[in-house]
Amino acid sequence: MKMTYQLSCLLLITGLGCGDPEPLVLPGVPVSAAQKAAPEAPIETLEEIPERECPLAYVAIRNSDGVEPISRRIVLPGGELTFDTQTADGFSTNLVLLEKPELSYAAPVHEETSSVLHFDAVGEYTVEAQVIDNAAGETCNSSTATVLAHKSAGTRFRIELTWTSPNGGVRKPDLDLHYRRAGSTYWNNAPEDVFWRNATADWGDGGIARHQTDETDLGMEVIIHDFDGSQGQFEIGVYNYNDKGLGPTVATVRVFEYGVLLDEGSRESVGKGHFWGPIVLDAATSSMNFENAIAHPGFPIPPI
Repeated sequence: MKMTYQLSCLLLITGLGCGDPEPLVLPGVPVSAAQKAAPEAPIETLEEIPERECPLAYVAIRNSDGVEPISRRIVLPGGELTFDTQTADGFSTNLVLLEKPELSYAAPVHEETSSVLHFDAVGEYTVEAQVIDNAAGETCNSSTATVLAHKSAGTRFRIELTWTSPNGGVRKPDLDLHYRRAGSTYWNNAPEDVFWRNATADWGDGGIARHQTDETDLGMEVIIHDFDGSQGQFEIGVYNYNDKGLGPTVATVRVFEYGVLLDEGSRESVGKGHFWGPIVLDAATSSMNFENAIAHPGFPIPPI
């Protein structure tokens, strides 16, 4: 007697539903040729989502000329800046205020494609632009910038040269501080170079620079620069006018911006007639570059 088995799609014993490719095989039950020839069902795989490159993060402000990336900016207290927060599809940008003066209540006001920050107190603010991967829900890139709120325009840059006597005595070498616009042709020459013999220079859009202090006995020289522009590079040099037979001495250059120390660097002055420079001051980024400042036997001549 031949027994026929009918399998229902809902039989719990099989664990298979209608259309499942694998037949149920029970002991002693023959498997038909049609069942053996049934094609294997394809294995479903999850589609791989390609990795997207995270856009670069940068702090940028919006002004009449468009969008301008910044690393440092000067504003007056009470002023405000609009920061651009647009980025690529699938990503978003968030502006975060990391640090602010103790008396400040500032907080970014976020809009659809920008953030506005009001600088309500004198001091330094640090802001961070964060690029967020919306799919992952996490920050993938970030960048910071500083904004200095100062109470008056006043003297923007103060350049100080100081040095000490090699032997620690009262008698000191005579070093000279030089300052000019980047790209000028000659050092130690009016009207390009501001130094003890050419005490004032009016560079027009470069502002007025003045040689203010020449104190050999104190080991100090000072040049101030009333510069209110946003762009421009300037060069600083140190000349050993007379070592007075005292030999090498260490010279230090410090630059202050609105009374805040921007940067400083030191170098041993080789001796009489030697020049150290150029030290580059970039007004756009409020930064100093001492890397290319080297010692020359005498004033550099073009094209150096």
